[in-house]
Amino acid sequence: MLFNFVNKSLIMKSSVIILLLVFVYSSCIKTIPNHTLKLKQIELIKFVEPNELLKWDTIDGPDIFITISINNSIVFISDKFENPNVTSVPVSFKLDSNIIFEQGIDEIDLNAYDRDANTDQLIEKNMTLVTGAVDKSPYTEMISCNFCIAEWRMTYEIVK
Repeated sequence: MLFNFVNKSLIMKSSVIILLLVFVYSSCIKTIPNHTLKLKQIELIKFVEPNELLKWDTIDGPDIFITISINNSIVFISDKFENPNVTSVPVSFKLDSNIIFEQGIDEIDLNAYDRDANTDQLIEKNMTLVTGAVDKSPYTEMISCNFCIAEWRMTYEIVK
């Protein structure tokens, strides 16, 4: 009987401690709601020299253009002649106002191409843009990865 009482007492104390820990932890977390965001600016701020990792644009600087997809559907293609013979960074791309997405819900991918005479060469494939915890507008972040040929600076604006 004493053993049974000790077990019940220990279980009750453990339950109370666990509930207190959950309450304290949940009250300390600052939650940032998901927002509807607009992609305001994309800048290429660093890229691997042509032909260092990938054979591309052997004659002059790369003629870089980009596409943006939301949920695997292309919503934006930059002007193919906007950034010819890129030899230095940063490089900005003129965006339209239709690149709007739900943070944390929509999947946004960036592809970068080198414009060539016969076939445009894909040099950055399906780089997924995962925004951080956007709590201010405008919000800027750097996007890169271990096997990417470039580093990008993205600027978002909270729409709602």
